[in-house]
Amino acid sequence: SEDRDVRLAAIRGLGNCRQPEAVVALAEVLKAEAGNRDAAVVGRTHKGLVQLTGKRLPPDPQQWNEVVQAGVVIAPQPTWFED
Repeated sequence: SEDRDVRLAAIRGLGNCRQPEAVVALAEVLKAEAGNRDAAVVGRTHKGLVQLTGKRLPPDPQQWNEVVQAGVVIAPQPTWFED
């Protein structure tokens, strides 16, 4: 969608979807935003990737693509204390 609010809501939803496909989709969003660099979209996408994988990588599309290529493993959901 071209509507930024809709895009942010979709990204937030993907970040809550604990499936490997969500990580692949978020990595694609990060790659697509490389030229745009909308800070909110990149930040929300990065947060979702970190939450789903447990990996503390920077919001670099190439590094996240390597994670996808290596095979996505969904990290256990953090407890309220860890979050």
